[in-house]
Amino acid sequence: MLKVKKNSIKVPVNCSFKFLVFFKKKFLTVQLKSYSKEIYYILIPKYVKLKKIGCFFFVCVKNSQTIDLVDSFLNYFHNVLTSFRLQSFKQLLLLGLGLKITLENSIILMRLGYSHNNSIPNLSTFVSDFLITKIGLKGFLITFYGFNKIKLGNIVEKLYKLRPADCYKNRGFSYKNKSNILKIVKKK
Repeated sequence: MLKVKKNSIKVPVNCSFKFLVFFKKKFLTVQLKSYSKEIYYILIPKYVKLKKIGCFFFVCVKNSQTIDLVDSFLNYFHNVLTSFRLQSFKQLLLLGLGLKITLENSIILMRLGYSHNNSIPNLSTFVSDFLITKIGLKGFLITFYGFNKIKLGNIVEKLYKLRPADCYKNRGFSYKNKSNILKIVKKK
């Protein structure tokens, strides 16, 4: 007999859910509707039964002895769903005269002061949205938005490593919330 535990988790609006049974194991598939076609699989333990009613998931416990295990699964499941609910962002500054960044057909084209131009195609697979803002004569602010914090951080770090800010004039990419300490230039 199932004992209903008073636990419910609210379902994010931007996700679609399906239940899947594969080799006698139950999975919950989560797909984001907004930007990517990535599917996430969550293994449902044998001692837990999930019910989706309206915009809530209800967790039922099969044994009273496994309540501690259910609590750990419930915390994990809640953390996974809140990561899909909250959209995070990262910001990069591109400072320096002659350094430019433009957007053309969802491809970021960059002129970073080297002899060749850089580009990043298929950016929509990593981030849900990005915004390029011009700051004065020699600066750009790039804001990246996404639901997956790991992929978002990886693409921002990849962009940052193309041209990190130098320590004399702060020319190149730098993070918006991090201040760089510049070295003193020798005076004649």
